[in-house]
Amino acid sequence: MTFRIRPAAATDLPFLAEMFARTIPEVYRDIVPAHELSGRVGNVVETLMLHWPNARICEVAPPWPAHAWPDADDPLAPFTHGRLAGMALVVNGSHVSLLWVDTPHRRKGAGLLLLRDAERRVAKGGFRSATLEVYADNVPALRFYEACGWEVEREFIGQMGAKVYAMRKVLCDCAACP
Repeated sequence: MTFRIRPAAATDLPFLAEMFARTIPEVYRDIVPAHELSGRVGNVVETLMLHWPNARICEVAPPWPAHAWPDADDPLAPFTHGRLAGMALVVNGSHVSLLWVDTPHRRKGAGLLLLRDAERRVAKGGFRSATLEVYADNVPALRFYEACGWEVEREFIGQMGAKVYAMRKVLCDCAACP
């Protein structure tokens, strides 16, 4: 399967909201208290709605699997049948606010493609480093970021009551960078 990255479009928002509503409880069920999960979904969707023009989409590149062909009777079929694999959102120029890959596309390269694209965009913006935050108990995500060269800078208790690591990756350490 091959992935490609493209800018987000307003038509992606229903898929992304559905993806978050479906997958956040799955990923965070042992991290965020159950009564807080819907609030977490709401926070993510709200952030996305505010900043979607800064988001990038990872989608399955053609030729699509048979299950991803649009159904003429279902306008959301391309979004719900496997073509969109995930998204990344960079805010304030250098902070990777969201990086999310839908369940069937995890551990297949979509996350790495999204993260590398986000890092390139941050560097092109003239920033020496990028930042992100990850729940300390989200071990798969933490290991992924560490394997990609990100380092824990500090820890704190997040708004949902769980420990969060603030991570940073130096993208350029040359004197010519701003």
